[in-house]
Amino acid sequence: MRIATLARLMSPDLPQFIEPARLAATGETLAGNLATAEMSRLRAAVEECGDKVRIRLDCRRDEQGYIVISGEVDVEITLRCQRCLEPLPVHLQQSIRIGWVTDASVLQRLPEALEPLLSESTRLALATLIEDEILLGLPMAPLHDAKACPAAELVEELKPHRESPFAVLKDLKLKKP
Repeated sequence: MRIATLARLMSPDLPQFIEPARLAATGETLAGNLATAEMSRLRAAVEECGDKVRIRLDCRRDEQGYIVISGEVDVEITLRCQRCLEPLPVHLQQSIRIGWVTDASVLQRLPEALEPLLSESTRLALATLIEDEILLGLPMAPLHDAKACPAAELVEELKPHRESPFAVLKDLKLKKP
């Protein structure tokens, strides 16, 4: 069993489908690279995407007996800055902590620390699972650092410079009757 786990860790090829119950029973770890070429939803959501997603997933049963898929996803992507509309390179490192269940009645009892994943099948498409996790980790409004953004000067110029409405009260207080 230990040799199979080491072989899986060293293998450059990841399986197309995983069986979380079987992997959890043996406590296996999956590590390697997935090609992004088949991740059409990810490619449509970003400006550019690296060729590979680096993953590391541990499949275990927790102390309550739930199957937990945890690990990290690491990918280089380019988004569009919502301030200046210029390309914004992003190194996305997404942590994963999923509670995998096949029965909807179990969802209510799943610990809050686990993101629930209900599946009617005993197998999961690994690339789809990883693509979903990356999409969930994308920032809603990606922005360059405010000082590094090409539009920073323009934003500062267009920023309204209004006096506080309470400044008038300050003048009234200082006047003596």
